[in-house]
Amino acid sequence: MGIKKWMIPIVLGCLVGCSTNSKQAEVSVTEKVVVDYESLYRPIIEKYKEALDAKNTDIPEDVNLSVEAGKKDMYYAFYDINHDNVKELLIKGQIRELADLYTIKDNSVVRLFSEAFKAGRPERMAYSLYDDGTILSKHNQYYFLDNQQVNVSSMTDIKIANDLTSLMEERFAVFFSEKKEDTEGKVISKKEFFDKYNAKKEIFLDNLEWTSVSSGRKYDTSPDAVEEAIRLASDMISIQINRFNNGKQNTIPPGFIGGKLIKNVEGNAYYMANLANIVDIYNEYNVAVFQEEDVLANIRDIYSRNKQDFREIDDSAIGKTEDELVALLGESKGAVYLKQDKKFVYTQLGGVGGAGFPVPADLSKWITEGDRITIPMMSSFDKTKKVATVILEVNKKIYTGGRHRSMYYIVDYIRE
Repeated sequence: MGIKKWMIPIVLGCLVGCSTNSKQAEVSVTEKVVVDYESLYRPIIEKYKEALDAKNTDIPEDVNLSVEAGKKDMYYAFYDINHDNVKELLIKGQIRELADLYTIKDNSVVRLFSEAFKAGRPERMAYSLYDDGTILSKHNQYYFLDNQQVNVSSMTDIKIANDLTSLMEERFAVFFSEKKEDTEGKVISKKEFFDKYNAKKEIFLDNLEWTSVSSGRKYDTSPDAVEEAIRLASDMISIQINRFNNGKQNTIPPGFIGGKLIKNVEGNAYYMANLANIVDIYNEYNVAVFQEEDVLANIRDIYSRNKQDFREIDDSAIGKTEDELVALLGESKGAVYLKQDKKFVYTQLGGVGGAGFPVPADLSKWITEGDRITIPMMSSFDKTKKVATVILEVNKKIYTGGRHRSMYYIVDYIRE
């Protein structure tokens, strides 16, 4: 396919005692090829680096800067999307927008995200990768028709063409509301969509190993990494709620505080949260690796220990009104898990608060050892007084069910 593999002949001669008439045998074996993708794709990476340095002026037409690249970095990763033993070059911004895609054919770099491919696509289009070689792009649209909100997603099912020079696309729309109107192209129901794509295994973009275009570093001392480390170490409320501290039994599942508020009804607040986000939070604030089923099992256990109702139903939150979502709980003050789109609807079990939380010491006081960062935490009232230590590590966890793997996870929080 894209990269040449060499065959080397091995001649097996006669051993001592062999007949002089014995034939020599020639056997061909395949030499293991180590491909330096960094060098092959380096001209493309350098082109993006120069464009970022240019601060949005004189940008080449074949460079697709992400919408936030004016003040942030961009990242690249290598991944064999179509399973032909050739890794593609993926380029993205801070979030899930895939900005560019390249492959290799006949030892030459080929751009797959051509101008024709990008035509008509909004800047903020989310992309998902699946293990069958599918790339799914999605753009959500919300509008009102006859005073009723319509939620429709414009989808494109994308695969790399066999000739490795283009992308094959199938465009369709999914109406996630009951209200429909005529639209161009194929329309499928939300059930058809869930049946097809929930059966696939998603390869989450954030679980790939991304490298900074600007610095060439893997999430260590880049400005984005420092900013993220400060955010994580400073968020004491989240640390208190989301960590399993010394065997403490949590009364609130990690990730549930911070869910999306649906509605307040007679003093009761109703929330909704995605399982994927909660899986990421479990893995961000704890040392252990949590798979999707581990998280679900832990949430069931927390509700059981608190004698709170927890039900799992074969339904979807999409297309339901606020009142319909609230009605799913009935008189219960617990939670409902909607299996089709993996969302929770729940009332809050409790809360946590506080003031005067410690703040990270100056960057010069941090200790970096490999992937681990030790951050002294100082009193917010007396910046010379150390009151705690937060230990972070670069998040290289591999787990199922998440969506946005954090840059770091918390190894420990130690009070003085």
